[in-house]
Amino acid sequence: MGQVTLYHEGMTERECTRILRRMRRRGGQTRCPDCGGARHWIAKGDNTIWRYTCKKCRRKFSDLTGTVFERTRTPLRKWFKAIDMFLLFELNAKKLMLAIEVTYKTAWSMLNKLRSVMLADLQGILLGGEVEIDDSYIGGRRKGRRGRGAAGKTPIIGMISRDGRAFAKPVSKLSFDEISESVIGRVDDDATIITDEF
Repeated sequence: MGQVTLYHEGMTERECTRILRRMRRRGGQTRCPDCGGARHWIAKGDNTIWRYTCKKCRRKFSDLTGTVFERTRTPLRKWFKAIDMFLLFELNAKKLMLAIEVTYKTAWSMLNKLRSVMLADLQGILLGGEVEIDDSYIGGRRKGRRGRGAAGKTPIIGMISRDGRAFAKPVSKLSFDEISESVIGRVDDDATIITDEF
């Protein structure tokens, strides 16, 4: 089965805004970000981005309001390609800069926005069903002891559910209290936890 992607070569700005508009609709309608009203005036103009004025609260907003694309001058097609690359493989600002032909500063800013949006999206989500939990140590190569308890490395608790949602958190040490605190509030009470003996 092939990977579903957001971007394809030759994509136009008009196609991107249509996709974005479709994704933003709740209950089949574009809603005001302030009051949730579904009735508004639309100013389409020559631009591909539609601008709205809510009939209820008079708030002005556009297709980009409240999204990661708000106040950006980077074309949406470059954003869509960046999102695909971000989701499909490990990405840094230098690789993104070369792939979508933007400055390093723009690529760095785009990656930071995507990371913050993904982090905000995970807040308050409980992992359910079958959840695998394991620990690891992150850090550079150093002389001395390897594996659990290695000097100069940060212990990490990682959790992943069968539906693909995941959460990882650095901890000060791998004690019962630290592990329990990391798991409680992140894993549903009815979940089946799969882990090792440790």
